[in-house]
Amino acid sequence: MGLNKLVVRATSAHTATVIFIHGLGDSGAGWQPVAQILSRTLPHVKFVLPHAPEQPVTLNGGFRMPSWYDIRSLDKIASNEDEDGMNVSMRKINELIREEIDSGIPANRIVLGGFSQGGAMTLFTGLQSEMRLAGLAVLSGYMPVRERLIARATDASKQVPIFHGHGTADEVVLYQYGEMTSNLLQQKGYNVDFHSYNHMGHATCNEELPSNRLQFLQAKQQSLSAKARRDIALLLENGKLASAEIRVESIIRDDLHIEAMEIVELFCELLHARAAIIDQSTELDKGLCEAVHSVIYASSRIQAKELPHIRDILGIKFGKELVKNALVNADELVNAKLLKKLSLDPPAPKLVRLYLKEIAAAYSVDWMPQNGDDDGGGSPSFGFKEPANVATPPEASPAINSDANEADAAKSKDAADQEESSDAGIDQLSPPPTHKALARSTSPVAAKPVPVAATSTPASIKAASSNPQAEPPGKGVPTLEELRRRFDALGEL
Repeated sequence: MGLNKLVVRATSAHTATVIFIHGLGDSGAGWQPVAQILSRTLPHVKFVLPHAPEQPVTLNGGFRMPSWYDIRSLDKIASNEDEDGMNVSMRKINELIREEIDSGIPANRIVLGGFSQGGAMTLFTGLQSEMRLAGLAVLSGYMPVRERLIARATDASKQVPIFHGHGTADEVVLYQYGEMTSNLLQQKGYNVDFHSYNHMGHATCNEELPSNRLQFLQAKQQSLSAKARRDIALLLENGKLASAEIRVESIIRDDLHIEAMEIVELFCELLHARAAIIDQSTELDKGLCEAVHSVIYASSRIQAKELPHIRDILGIKFGKELVKNALVNADELVNAKLLKKLSLDPPAPKLVRLYLKEIAAAYSVDWMPQNGDDDGGGSPSFGFKEPANVATPPEASPAINSDANEADAAKSKDAADQEESSDAGIDQLSPPPTHKALARSTSPVAAKPVPVAATSTPASIKAASSNPQAEPPGKGVPTLEELRRRFDALGEL
């Protein structure tokens, strides 16, 4: 029986495949966000993410968990190894490789990679393969059954480049095992590119991953927000204002959360661009104080698993006291806009009505606020007017790409800003983002799901670039000049 798997398909002509093997106790789903981010800049690549079968694991007291083979000890990781279990998993992984070859992808266009136990399986499978693969990627892994594996290694495998990344503070698969693996392979004539990551534990690092994860979370949250907006439009159409107001508060918090993630993403990119300076410094540079404190502050408030890891690295570098203070903003160095975005205060009533008005317009729901609740004129009665004979075309609904509607949205926001003294916080909040894909002329009941790709990204950050294709997510490190330009765009938040 073959392996169950997740597949992130190529979005253009499929010409290459990455098969990535997860670690002990994980599943292919744990790596799906990374694959989806990478697919944006590698549209020709298909990602295959297999799930390990559940089996008893000695290290886990004999309880069953996803595992590629039994692990009996971490202290003596190279002794009493489950080679039989490795052989079973290798055959199943080779089946995945064969499936790709049978579908028309040559072996030299297939990369095999893995994390931790998956990294060990990558070497166990790749070094014994008669096929010349495009490459092997080992993250926080090691070479199992070293002597026997080297003895069985094929000539074809020596033509395959190997990337091996390992954290110096890895407490699970010790750094010495990764270094030993790299040295042994190099001695046997393999082309190994070994990378050490200072202060990194048993985790995926590469400082760009937090930015990628944040981009994925933003896209996911925007997709969920689109569905919630449709539900609110339906409530408005049915006259259930109280329920709509309650739900729109959640939408507002989500939008603020998305904008907070964009701010943290910029700070992560700044820290990545200055990584060499941070590594060589003994004290925190004043120019990085805001970025460091803001990322640490966000690490306990934004659910991106890489942020706590960065917090730990910064704590090792600059001390636990700094981390303690940053988590509660004791030194008042956290970015002011980030504080507002992550605030737990309920949204102002004026903003709630503004959101409802924009959602109603975006979904062509003929709804008007009660007299006195809206800045403009309009009908004094609450409810719905009779439907017009001619439905409003989608192009006439508010959309980010429409100049006329941008002006209307700006007027609405200006009107709300005039009463900021009585509605604190409105000056830092923007109207709900809309998109042409959301606009419609029919009932919200008939609305089709909006895919992530069709969901609008808040314009407050993205407006800084006139060419959305110029900066594909996760591609390279921005220049300092680009970071300055993007930070300037934060002023619009």
